[in-house]
Amino acid sequence: MSIVADLTCSMMPYTNQLILWFKLNTLDERIKYLTFFNDGNGMLSTLKKPGKVGGIYQAEAKTYDDLLDLAEQTMFCCSGDIIENNIEAAIAAMDKYPNSEELIMIADNFATPRDLKLLRKVKKPIRLILCGTYYGINVDYLNMIKKNGGSIHTMEEDLTIITTLKEGEILDFSGRRFKVINGQFEEVYDL
Repeated sequence: MSIVADLTCSMMPYTNQLILWFKLNTLDERIKYLTFFNDGNGMLSTLKKPGKVGGIYQAEAKTYDDLLDLAEQTMFCCSGDIIENNIEAAIAAMDKYPNSEELIMIADNFATPRDLKLLRKVKKPIRLILCGTYYGINVDYLNMIKKNGGSIHTMEEDLTIITTLKEGEILDFSGRRFKVINGQFEEVYDL
């Protein structure tokens, strides 16, 4: 599998868990390729253009120490933006490692990707592991995965049926309700 992981400043609360997860999964050699991103190496927000932000670091996962070195290199210049370059990093992963069977993205639920308009270029389903879903899930990620055909995973739940929901259907997930309206999820509230 190919891992695309958010190592921006907003992921700091989850970094230890993320590194432990990597350690457990590199032991059985399932992780083959790593793509870490930090949303521009500290670039000013006003200069960031979707698809051209940078701050993407890649390597083959040969040893756990290689993984730690790549993570440290990525986190050295992390960004403070709340919108990030997730899709740019996913495209970089597919370009550099086209033979990977799965594309796993690990991201901050509170940080919406700035480059969702590039999603059509991601030709593999994204298996999205979201961190920080304790207040519910970011609807932008639901719509991203609905369009991409992937799945969403949190510490509490797995959502694999997202692409099968049709117009008008309701999704109950992470304590919130979403309805498919005009092909997109929108949060609905009970009155």
